[in-house]
Amino acid sequence: MTLLKANASKLLSGILAVSVVATLLAGLMSSHSFTTREDLKTFDVSESFGAKAFQPVHESVPAETPRLTAGEIVSAEQPEVAPEPMPAPLPGLVAPPPLLSMKPAPPVSAVYPENSRFQELQTNRETAVTRAPVSTFSVDVDTASYANIRRIVRAGEAVPPEAVRVEEMLNYFRYDLALPQQGAPVAITTDVVRTPWNDRTLLLRVALAARDVPPSARPAANLVFLVDVSGSMSPPDRLELVKRALSALAEQVRPQDRVAIVTYADGSAVALPPTSDRARIKRAVARLRSGGATAGGEGIALAYQQARLAFVSGGINRVVLATDGDFNVGVSDPAALKMLVERERDRGVTLSTLGVGEYNDRLMETLADAGDGNASFIDGDAEIRKVLGRELSGTLQVVAKDVKAQVEFNPDAIQSYRQIGYENRQLAERDFGDDRIDAGDVGAGHQVTALYEITPTTGNVASHRRYAANRAAGGQTNAVPEALFVKVRYKDPSGGRSLLLEQAVSGELMTRAREPAGDTAFAAAVAAFGQHLRGDPAIVGFGRSEILGLAGPQRDPLRREFLDLVRGLPASPGAGIDPPLAAPHSQSDQAESEGASGAILAFLVLILGAAFAFILRSSIRAASVGTANFNDGPSSCPAVAEADRAAALSSDADTRTTIAHFTKLLTRARMLQGCDADVTAEIDAIAERHAPGYLREYAAARARAADGREAELERNLRAALEILSTRLAELLDQQTSRDVQRMDGHQSFLRQRHFGAPPLQA
Repeated sequence: MTLLKANASKLLSGILAVSVVATLLAGLMSSHSFTTREDLKTFDVSESFGAKAFQPVHESVPAETPRLTAGEIVSAEQPEVAPEPMPAPLPGLVAPPPLLSMKPAPPVSAVYPENSRFQELQTNRETAVTRAPVSTFSVDVDTASYANIRRIVRAGEAVPPEAVRVEEMLNYFRYDLALPQQGAPVAITTDVVRTPWNDRTLLLRVALAARDVPPSARPAANLVFLVDVSGSMSPPDRLELVKRALSALAEQVRPQDRVAIVTYADGSAVALPPTSDRARIKRAVARLRSGGATAGGEGIALAYQQARLAFVSGGINRVVLATDGDFNVGVSDPAALKMLVERERDRGVTLSTLGVGEYNDRLMETLADAGDGNASFIDGDAEIRKVLGRELSGTLQVVAKDVKAQVEFNPDAIQSYRQIGYENRQLAERDFGDDRIDAGDVGAGHQVTALYEITPTTGNVASHRRYAANRAAGGQTNAVPEALFVKVRYKDPSGGRSLLLEQAVSGELMTRAREPAGDTAFAAAVAAFGQHLRGDPAIVGFGRSEILGLAGPQRDPLRREFLDLVRGLPASPGAGIDPPLAAPHSQSDQAESEGASGAILAFLVLILGAAFAFILRSSIRAASVGTANFNDGPSSCPAVAEADRAAALSSDADTRTTIAHFTKLLTRARMLQGCDADVTAEIDAIAERHAPGYLREYAAARARAADGREAELERNLRAALEILSTRLAELLDQQTSRDVQRMDGHQSFLRQRHFGAPPLQA
């Protein structure tokens, strides 16, 4: 086998060498100098899991027919979540690999350095109603994305597409919505207008408004501020900004409230025990200084300890993490931190995040979601007043828990739909009625806005026609009583069974749809801006001037600031708005023609050589890995050997199913050996260290379990293997996305360089 691999490697090297030589010769035919790889801009085709990417395996229940989400993001079936808190991984073992993957970092700038990490999301795509008539999602009241975008634009930099979450941009602003009636905590508002950027579609707005609670009626609060005082917090827009925020908060503390401050750098310390003394709070804040590493995991554990010491039964118990998210000492694994936050949430202590500087957006949003809190970002005194001033009572006072929304479309009236934003908030249809599934919470006075671009069955709303009467006549849809149905499910803050709100949207509302105006027009302008920043092809041709015209003049300071933000966005392709057009090439230029011919020849040689090399490499890898996995026996892979042993020991059907699923994913992942080095290294770590550690510990504990702990051991093992299985699935998707991106890059380069055409859009 070794000789075969060696000979094959020589043959592969020869093929690649011939391809390179042929490419160089073909390149000599061209009169152009090729641009560097860094000059290429390709469409991002990578996918990543949402905030609820993994759950432990528990007793299964009969499942309804699964559906595709609005974004048509297909993921593995997630097991049901049991009511009890998820057990911690087996003690004394190596922590599992990070749950949230990262793609290669973009070019570093002063505003977007390598440690400013964002979760990559695939933009929702158009979905046929006949294929998936129901769209379900968890509500989101976070606003961090918009505030961070504002910071980047003000610095004159291009906004990374990964930094844009359209739903958080929409929910940053307040709208004139219907208020709850008859004691309900939330009310539904719906509206249908013509889509400003597409003549063939309509824009559906689904909005929720929560009832307001005066600050005097807020229950007693037990707040623990966990403040990062490491060296990375030294710039003036970080720790000093946090200190001003805490000083402003001190003015709102009441005698029945308690505030504590925990700091972390190289280690963690209690800077202020729980107190309601405003002067003591301000003195403790003034003493905060930055310096050292970032032991965030240790700090979180100490903060929760302080929260439990001053726990208020029936009140508000929350940890607020203020940081740039740079955890580099101690427990820093996102999956382990997420599990810790979820466990404390189930014990009654929630967690919110307050980001500053070039922060770790992905980690902060993940922790806030796991802790049933809010993710905010502060970039100045105005945002401090907004987050910790006017909106503090609403953020702390939850009026509806686990709020989910579901829209069912009538195929007689609507042909297809596309949800704008909420990519990482999608739920399965059956999750809507399952009270065990966690979702977003809504605080007093909060608002939630969601937009759908829908295509009527006529396929044309005729807004391009010159005369108003013709436009109205051409926009008729099928005469149906109901075009769609909106449902919202929520729980009382004290818990219990969920309650249901419902509202139908008539077909007449669609046929009478007019151009957007007022709040709906402004919301559409914000959504258009967000889609531009993300490079969404659905918004092509709708630029800066159209967005400003759609938003219209505004009196509200925050809305006027939005208009200034659109005007001030750098006009570059990286900014995603009004990019300059590529200069056309002269048809009479002989040198241009020869250059294009040379490039085509080079491209064909490269494609043929690369295809043959890829097939040969895959065959070698499959033979090598397949032999190692099956012919050489289970001892060749420690994880497979230990998995077989654990399956033989277990008498639980769910555990054996989880083990089999993990083994199958590991076998597929090991077929990636020889690809990207970082992927290979992580697969090896799972196969040789992480998984064997969990499995050996399980086997040893199972042999000792004569005290009735068998069920707990089974749950622990399932939870651990589910985390590793999720990571293996991510690695498989990540490697596939990288391969596709490389190919798209070559195609985009040749099209742009020699034909003046823009890069292909997925």
